[in-house]
Amino acid sequence: MKKGELTETGERSRRRILDATIELLGERGLTGTSMNAVCERAGVAKTGVYWHFDNKAGLLAAAIEDLTAAWIEEFSAAALVDGSPGVRRRLMLEAFTELLERRPERFRVLLVAVMERRTVDPRIRDAVRRATDATIDAIATGVGRTLGVDLPDPDLFGHTVLALLEAALRRRIMDPNCDLSRLVEDIGRMVDLMVQDRLARLPS
Repeated sequence: MKKGELTETGERSRRRILDATIELLGERGLTGTSMNAVCERAGVAKTGVYWHFDNKAGLLAAAIEDLTAAWIEEFSAAALVDGSPGVRRRLMLEAFTELLERRPERFRVLLVAVMERRTVDPRIRDAVRRATDATIDAIATGVGRTLGVDLPDPDLFGHTVLALLEAALRRRIMDPNCDLSRLVEDIGRMVDLMVQDRLARLPS
């Protein structure tokens, strides 16, 4: 097998391991995701996991950063679409719906990791912190681009929107039959109000 083929095979193996880990994290949380379960679901030997990620902490940290980066990329792309602020706002809310309805594990993992912070490896805590900061920054930047404004205190703005999404996810978990469209639309209205409040406080 040639070097390029080896690299491609290794990347496919790494991707399978990450995908399996992300699924298990969403189902079982950090402490409930074992190396054996990851290997079984990914269809790889444990030595393959160690070769790619060194140990369980390295694997979980990589999975957390991977799942966050994927959503941030999608959300940021929606904010950069050509069109009116109304169109970009709709796409922003669709990105929120995608996160809450079709890919909740991407968000749930961050919440679980924060709750389990006392029992997890420092490398995982650092990955969660970086992922959370990146998500907050992406939300603030994305909303600003969507509405065509420069928001004051963007870090606080992103933090508040993230808190709204966390609350919507909790509602969704507790009541899978709840009307998600109403939740997301309400988040949209809250975002609009926060933007108006910040713009009103700008020096004239």
